[in-house]
Amino acid sequence: MALNRKIAHIDLKRKKINIHPIPLEWRRRFLGGRGTGAYLLSKYALPKCDPLGAENVIVISAGLLDGTLAAPLGCTSIMAKSPLTNLLSQLQLKGLFASEMRWAGFDHLVITHRAKQPVYLYLHNGRVEIRDAKIIWGENVSNTQELIRKDLRYQDVRILGIGPAGENLVRFATILTDQNTFSGRTGMGAVFGSKNIKAVVCRGTTDLEIKQPEEVLKFTRKIVGQVAGANKKDLSPKESLRLNLSIGEVVPTRLTESRFNLLTKYDSLIKELGMDTLAVTEILHWMFALIEKGIIRVKDTTVPKLSRGDSHAVRKMIYDIAFRKGYGDILAKGPFRAAGLIGDSSLEYFLPVKWLIKLYVEYPSEMNFSRDEENEMILNCLGISPDAHDDFHFDKYDFSWAIEQISYNTGLIFSDKELRKIAHRCYAIERLYNIRETMTCSSNFHPDCSFDVPLRLEMTNSQWDSIDLKTFKRMVGDYYRQRKWDKKTLFKAGVFKKLEIADLWSAAKR
Repeated sequence: MALNRKIAHIDLKRKKINIHPIPLEWRRRFLGGRGTGAYLLSKYALPKCDPLGAENVIVISAGLLDGTLAAPLGCTSIMAKSPLTNLLSQLQLKGLFASEMRWAGFDHLVITHRAKQPVYLYLHNGRVEIRDAKIIWGENVSNTQELIRKDLRYQDVRILGIGPAGENLVRFATILTDQNTFSGRTGMGAVFGSKNIKAVVCRGTTDLEIKQPEEVLKFTRKIVGQVAGANKKDLSPKESLRLNLSIGEVVPTRLTESRFNLLTKYDSLIKELGMDTLAVTEILHWMFALIEKGIIRVKDTTVPKLSRGDSHAVRKMIYDIAFRKGYGDILAKGPFRAAGLIGDSSLEYFLPVKWLIKLYVEYPSEMNFSRDEENEMILNCLGISPDAHDDFHFDKYDFSWAIEQISYNTGLIFSDKELRKIAHRCYAIERLYNIRETMTCSSNFHPDCSFDVPLRLEMTNSQWDSIDLKTFKRMVGDYYRQRKWDKKTLFKAGVFKKLEIADLWSAAKR
């Protein structure tokens, strides 16, 4: 049935794989996906470990409903400690990988230590293989996928892979799928590279037994009828599970024309090298600003005639970042660490948020785009992309559809109150992880230069303009205290017990 998938513990150093059933209790407490992933990371990752060291842990998770018709816009949850922020990094990667992983027999992978040689992991119908990747190491993303399919002699596989940037530990290297979706500007690709993992590959043919298949089909017919153009084929080269629905990409907000032109012009190259397009765009604009202000000189960059309008020079700088050559090695460290080498005053011309690029304040894991928290967490635990709300017209504040689909697919019964409690518990685990890693309320800051445009707070331009850094920090501190996310309130044994995660207390105190 849909609950009989397994968890695989993969020790890369010893090449040992232990496969265990998932306790039903975990389903009741975390559902799956992001929730269980946060629990596993907190349980197995050593406190204050080096994000690019062997002690860091990667957790790859499928949601409770991935692989079923209830999750046509599926997503894979990947968690580790970020080399860019030194905090928990959680990404939701759209596409079919999580579904394929469930069909291969697994809901969660816990990857520990470091392989001695480049490897890729292959999951197939209850088995996990650690395979040699030496001939693939150094290849771009497309070539990697082609060589893996050739090595396995199967075309129909799903792949999470990294490019040269991840291999070279660029701190904003990403993970890309065979469906051309990518995520991880917090450096998840570098974490893969630090463990000598080139890719994780799935091929599954085992069935998921659905508890009430006819009810699931009724729901599917209903949502298909709500999607305009659902019967049109080839809307995009990236299609969702069984339904012809696009998993299109979102154009980022707050892009200037010059940033947008740079982003679109070099998008394919940056992705093939395994980096985040927005991150590279911001890094390059920062570098150009520093050149124009005379803080760095063109000759220091080792790229002659470097300017915004010189395509050849810009391409060379992108390669230099990915392969960490010349000045690219400094920029590959991320803005905060690079500023430590260039000069702290250089940050005045960059818009970072807690070392991260273009992200915002309310997330418990790190500063990120704020969304409807309970709703998003439950979707992530179920393995459903948040974009499903827009496409399927789900009510963001009503979990009745989720309660029905969990019951129809798995037989588990939850109330609205229980789902909201699960969401709170999972957010608390993420917040506790970061408190453990010494993050405090005051460490979440925006630089003064970012106070030019309102973010997602309900404020007018004039109100926003009146806020200085000191006031903003106080607002953030008040927010955490009101939410009871502050260290004094949250980091107590009694709170762990109340949240039903008492088993994490000993790990948190290590």
